[in-house]
Amino acid sequence: MELYIWSSNAKPDALHFLVALYFAIGFPVARFLLDKFIFRRLSVWLLSNGSAPLRMNEATQVKITKCSESMWKFTYFATVETWVLKITYYEPWFGDSKGYFKDWPNQELNFFRIGSIILALHDASDVFLEAAKVFKYSEREHGASACFGLFAISWLVLRIIIFPFWVIKSSSYDVMECLSLSESYSKFLYYFLNTMLFMLLVFHVYWWVLIYSMIMRQWQNRGKVGEDIRSDSEDDGD
Repeated sequence: MELYIWSSNAKPDALHFLVALYFAIGFPVARFLLDKFIFRRLSVWLLSNGSAPLRMNEATQVKITKCSESMWKFTYFATVETWVLKITYYEPWFGDSKGYFKDWPNQELNFFRIGSIILALHDASDVFLEAAKVFKYSEREHGASACFGLFAISWLVLRIIIFPFWVIKSSSYDVMECLSLSESYSKFLYYFLNTMLFMLLVFHVYWWVLIYSMIMRQWQNRGKVGEDIRSDSEDDGD
């Protein structure tokens, strides 16, 4: 089997879609196995505090399902975040936003640099959110409050501060050094990319308003975390 060398594989190839196919098959299989043999059993153990057997009524079954689902999401986001940081942390452009587009469009993976930074900024918050949900479902309020606090702080710092003033700034201004807007294709890329990023920022601000309302509600409830605004509130109406 030939070694994969970036310098000789700079352009996308149809065979690269096989990687997506592997993940499309692998993720459902991994989730099924982890849920069946680990997450559901661990959820039952957490809900029973590791002692008395649970009364398996409908409400308990819903909690077990939600708790095991959050465990899977936590595992996924934590794994992706770890690998993204492992791959990019020691790159010279990791802490230099002007390096995101250096040598573009001759980068082997085109928008890989700024894309990986965006992924790292977003997945970090979800790690804390899913951990908070696991603690909430297992009625461990102190752990839920601590993780929700980390989630709120990471959302504010990573998505409301660093994302616009670091990433969008780079895609709006630093990119000018290597992208000629006199070309129609370059102009399309510039406006399309930044439109998508600004739309994402609008959603971040909207969700931050909801998160802030949860913080105020938690303060009024003396630290007790309420139901998750983003998903569980929809289930409660069913």
